[in-house]
Amino acid sequence: MRRWRRLRPLGEVLLAPYVPPGRVVRNVATHGIVTGGRFAPLVFSDQIVRGADFRGGRVEAAWTTDERAAIAHTLDGVARWLATLGYAEAPAGVDGFLVREAGTLRFLALDPNIRLTATMMPWAIMATLAEAADRAFVWQFETHVIVGAALSFARLVRRLGDDLLRPEAWARGGIVPTLLAPAHLGVGRSVLSAILIATDAGHLAHLAARVQSLGLRHL
Repeated sequence: MRRWRRLRPLGEVLLAPYVPPGRVVRNVATHGIVTGGRFAPLVFSDQIVRGADFRGGRVEAAWTTDERAAIAHTLDGVARWLATLGYAEAPAGVDGFLVREAGTLRFLALDPNIRLTATMMPWAIMATLAEAADRAFVWQFETHVIVGAALSFARLVRRLGDDLLRPEAWARGGIVPTLLAPAHLGVGRSVLSAILIATDAGHLAHLAARVQSLGLRHL
């Protein structure tokens, strides 16, 4: 109780159950629409987390039938709960752990977001590209906080070269960067967000290495 009283003045406190890491199959973020009393998923992603901070997500087709069924079962329960609160016909996202317990897969919903989620905009871009190319991509988006000299877009173009997504050859994939310099980060700090669009897992690893080759230092 003493610890609780020390936390309360800092703001709202989220209490989540402890989940043994050995039982976690995937750290999942789901994104979709609450409609007709159900959750209509648009995309599932594996979360990329550094420390306690969400830094992005990875999207691939390697989701088993059992994994999708376990997630869908929980999401419909969340949708029914949201419907009782009057939230319907609107976007939502649910983060949680896909766990295996006694040989059974379950999706533990830990963080429902009744808003457009961070993956929605990258997903919209990827859905457009995949439809135009008539193929699926393996892709991820990730955010880096950079400390040091300002990283301009012109410098990115020079450093990334052919690995930058090219309009004339977008179907082969590449890197789509976004640079920000939020005032609250202070001088000498900026944010690089990048969508890595790959043809397969090996290509994705190559693109991730190219971003890392920029010499980023993370907070």
